[in-house]
Amino acid sequence: HPMIDKILQLFPIAVLSLFCFQLISLWMDQLYKKNAGQLKTAARPSIKKYRWLLAPGFFGCLLWLGQTNSFPLFFRGAVASIFLLAICTTDFEQQLIFDRMLFPFALLGLLLLPFSAIGFTDALLAGCIGGGAFLLLAVLTHGAIGGGDIKLIFVLGLWLGTGQLYATILIGLILGGLAALLLLITRQRSRRDFFAYGPWFALPALYLLLG
Repeated sequence: HPMIDKILQLFPIAVLSLFCFQLISLWMDQLYKKNAGQLKTAARPSIKKYRWLLAPGFFGCLLWLGQTNSFPLFFRGAVASIFLLAICTTDFEQQLIFDRMLFPFALLGLLLLPFSAIGFTDALLAGCIGGGAFLLLAVLTHGAIGGGDIKLIFVLGLWLGTGQLYATILIGLILGGLAALLLLITRQRSRRDFFAYGPWFALPALYLLLG
C-alpha cells in the first residue's frame, strides 16, 4: 500500500531525528550546567523554552537531505543541521553561543571541505573577512554584536565560502533587524536588551547548505 510504503520510508528519518534530538539536548544540558553563571534564567522562565523545536527541525532537514543520492553530501548536511539548530536553540533560550559548539563545528567544516565545491583558501578567506568585519562592527557599535556572533560568522565562512557567506550575512541582517523591530514595537524588548542575532545567520546558512 502506498501509504504504508511512505511510512516505512519516513520511519528511519524519524528515528534518526529523535536520536539527534536526544543527543544534542543532553549536550546542551551539560553546557548549561557548566556555564550556569552565564544563564539568563531571570529573563527566561524556562531554560528549555525552545528545545522542542529541535525534533521537527532535524526531521525536516534530514527529510530534505534524503533526496540526495550522495552519502558525503547527506552527512555534511546532517552535521551542519545538528550544529546550526543547536546554536539557534541556545541563542534563543539564553542568548549564548558556546565555544564548545563552535570549535568542533569549525573543525568539521574544514574536514568536510573536500565534499563541497568550496576551496580551502576561499573558506579561510570567507571566515577571516566575515569574522573580521563583525569584530569591527562590534567595536563601532560598542558591543551590540556579541562575541558569539563574531565567531559564528567566522565558522560559517569555513562552511559556506565567500559568496554564500555574504548572502547569509545580508539575509541575516535583514531578518534579524525586522525581528528586533517587531520585538521593540510589541514591547517585548527594549533598546537596552540584548537580542539573539545568531539564529538569523544560522538559519539562512542552513538553507544554503541543505540546498
